[in-house]
Amino acid sequence: MLRTISLFSMVTLSSIAVITAGCSSGTVPDKPKIDVEGQVKAGGSGWEHIDTGQDVTIGAVFNPGDEWGYQVCIENPGTVDLRIDALSLEFSPCAGDTGDVPLFQVVYKETPAFPVSVSPADMPGGAITRFCAEIRFTRGQGQCEHSATLHISNNSVISDFIINFGEKAQDAPNFMASPEVLDLGIVKEGTKSEGVLNLLNTGLGDLVISEVRYRSPVEGFSFQWGCDGSDGKPIEDYYFPGSEFNTIGAETCDSPVVVPANSSFQVPVSYGASSDEPAKAFLTFLSNDPVTGADGLDVEVWANVSGPCLKAEPEEVDFGTVVTTTLEIQPVALVSCGDKEVEITGVALSKDSSPDFELDLEGLGDFSKDKPLVLQPGEKKSFVVKYLPLSVDKDVDEKVVPDTGTILVDNSSVYTPREIPINGIGVAGECPVADFMIMSDGKEVPDGGDVLVQSTLEFYDQSYDPTTGGGIIGWEWTNSAPNGSADIFEPSSTFKQPFFTANMAGDYLFRLKVFNKLGFESCNTAEKLVHVKAGEGCHVELTWSTPNDPDPTDQCSAGKDCGSDMDLHVVHPYASSADVDHDGKPDGFFDLKYDCFWFNPHPIWVEDSALDPLFQPHLDRDDTDGAGPENFNYVSPEPGKCYKVGAHYWDDHGFGASYPTIKMFIDGDLVYEKTAPKMKNMDMWEAGEACCSDKANPFIEYEIGGAPVIIKNYVNPDFNFTPQ
Repeated sequence: MLRTISLFSMVTLSSIAVITAGCSSGTVPDKPKIDVEGQVKAGGSGWEHIDTGQDVTIGAVFNPGDEWGYQVCIENPGTVDLRIDALSLEFSPCAGDTGDVPLFQVVYKETPAFPVSVSPADMPGGAITRFCAEIRFTRGQGQCEHSATLHISNNSVISDFIINFGEKAQDAPNFMASPEVLDLGIVKEGTKSEGVLNLLNTGLGDLVISEVRYRSPVEGFSFQWGCDGSDGKPIEDYYFPGSEFNTIGAETCDSPVVVPANSSFQVPVSYGASSDEPAKAFLTFLSNDPVTGADGLDVEVWANVSGPCLKAEPEEVDFGTVVTTTLEIQPVALVSCGDKEVEITGVALSKDSSPDFELDLEGLGDFSKDKPLVLQPGEKKSFVVKYLPLSVDKDVDEKVVPDTGTILVDNSSVYTPREIPINGIGVAGECPVADFMIMSDGKEVPDGGDVLVQSTLEFYDQSYDPTTGGGIIGWEWTNSAPNGSADIFEPSSTFKQPFFTANMAGDYLFRLKVFNKLGFESCNTAEKLVHVKAGEGCHVELTWSTPNDPDPTDQCSAGKDCGSDMDLHVVHPYASSADVDHDGKPDGFFDLKYDCFWFNPHPIWVEDSALDPLFQPHLDRDDTDGAGPENFNYVSPEPGKCYKVGAHYWDDHGFGASYPTIKMFIDGDLVYEKTAPKMKNMDMWEAGEACCSDKANPFIEYEIGGAPVIIKNYVNPDFNFTPQ
């Protein structure tokens, strides 16, 4: 598509004078003549005529990829035919020009077969009296003034008719960041470091920053963006939300930030450390800069990345329970975790450490305050901690008291001394042993056993405690579940015999630790693996992640919102409803007969009174307080039919954007999985079609330009449900 340009930037062009032959007496043979006029596309109203000369200025084409068009038309004011042999362009790209499309092209409405004969306008029966072509310019990445020369080869007196095209110099911005990596240094846990990022415009035109994207996998980073909010008030700190990008743009700012030519704009950045782990944040600035504007200018912010750094592995030495007079040892590695060498000048136990602990520093070699141990970046050296409890320590209530201590490592980093806690419990006998059994539908589920999705698992404690005077009084149940699961133990994870509903297909690893009344933890962590299967037929599962929901596992009663509400829709091909996505055919969503969703969880798709209702499609659960899952099941899907699948963000309940995931299973096997980009309240993700009877090609994805189809603010006028 040709961009609209204004005529004020065109050089005024005048018609080429008709060239006539003959300057001596006598009869001179007629010769063909050439007349050329030019037109530009202006104001979206089509081609407009301007007089032409042989120097043409390219219009206001600012950004890489912008197009400009100029139409050249050739006529013959002579008395005999004019022969056009060729139209050719000469041009050279600038440094930095890239792409598959040439900068300059000669474009014809219909490709001609040269030579082309142009007859005089008043010649009876002339085949062609006007020959036209378009000269198209596509702006490249390079910053020079592009130019080209058009040659019209013909048999007139001017056998090589030339038109020169030149680009007008643009007052473009030039976007830079100083520094490209903002290093906030080593930030000690519990402290804060601040810095300033300078956004520079070293070009001649205004820099307009229209959007800021920001993310960080760790908490603690924040920055200030100097635009006025949409309510007209200045916006305070933005906190980096997580591993996914958040955006500041037109919805947030009343107007974009403008940095005039040869000036700068400051962005204060800070990091409050909750640990000494290396931390990074990422910023991307989108602007009208012709070089970085399309992809954005990327900047990183670092903390605890550069400088000397020392870590201990492990960070805490826990010996657990040890029978008295038994020696236990554990190695500790000192690791140089920065990008500069770190010096170690001392390793010792604190004065308040239990005498039952001892250090063996032989592995570190000889070093002292005057002759430090030097570790290069990434280097590590180890020593040994010994624990020999000679007696059982008890308090006034006769409860066992643990032995504690601290290793102090003097070093050249900001964490000096580096403190490494030590603890252990001396006991007179063995520690308790954790064990449990899982039941479902009255049958034991063995370790590695299978159950169907949405099965309720019952847990029975079988732990025991051989310690004299002991007895188990505490339980700690945990599990590793499939990604996206929000399933929890009921009534709590500290209940002796809880139950658990496995709502997602996948592997669940359940664990149990127990504690006796002396305060001892079990020697072991009991584990059992359960495979949760989708079952026979077609199973479609929807889960979602809402970054602003602090606890997606909580469950709330009516009148209180605890999470976001996203809905699964699976639609029969017979469905008919409004065409909200404007593709020319009914969407099918919210059809009260053929859409299986929360309002219609048990549709009748096969009219057969003898058919067991379990063989009809059904939605097993409608989750309204965050994470899901919502499950569609169809034991006997109709052969050859595919069912449209959608995820609708019914109500964010104030928790903001969410990221849905759809999985599809056939006869228990996972055949498809996809996570959509960020969705906002009332968005509809038209994911595609589930072909439940075709295991070779189970899912047909819907895409636009390679991206999932997200319909904004999807409200079906045929569905008038209003929640009470």
